[in-house]
Amino acid sequence: MSYLQDLAEQRRGMIRRFLEQRGLRFFTDCDGDFLVRFRCEKRTVEFMIATDSSGEVVWFESTASTRFRQEDVPLLLVATNSYTLSQRWPRLKVVVEGSEAFVVTDGHLLALDSAGQEQLEGFLECALSTTLAFWEEFTLPNMEALDDELDAFLGGTQDGSA
Repeated sequence: MSYLQDLAEQRRGMIRRFLEQRGLRFFTDCDGDFLVRFRCEKRTVEFMIATDSSGEVVWFESTASTRFRQEDVPLLLVATNSYTLSQRWPRLKVVVEGSEAFVVTDGHLLALDSAGQEQLEGFLECALSTTLAFWEEFTLPNMEALDDELDAFLGGTQDGSA
């Protein structure tokens, strides 16, 4: 086994310890990635926590069970952009597949060969807590309220044209 393969296995062991110490139930896929599900409000949020093949980057990605219509994409973009203006992390993106859209959160830790258990745990704690906080607060904006806000911004009688 090469040094980088060994480092990747060490990182997976660190992730496993983190999850076990918190009493979290998880699955491991064929690549050694960890899958953890949480109940958050009326949603299920699924996290994938993984390392690249070198062990030098640890990352997470999460999706929620909530799916939206393709027509809701502009509202999803308003909601996610508003959140990232104030929070910045985790990173959010809106993904469209067919007639459905959903929000993905993610984050990366450049661990190289120096990050220990404490740094990894800090990263994962922050990843889990900020992502779950996002989903606890998340609602699609009300289109009528956005229209009223736009009317107020434009002065009520202007349509924005020159």
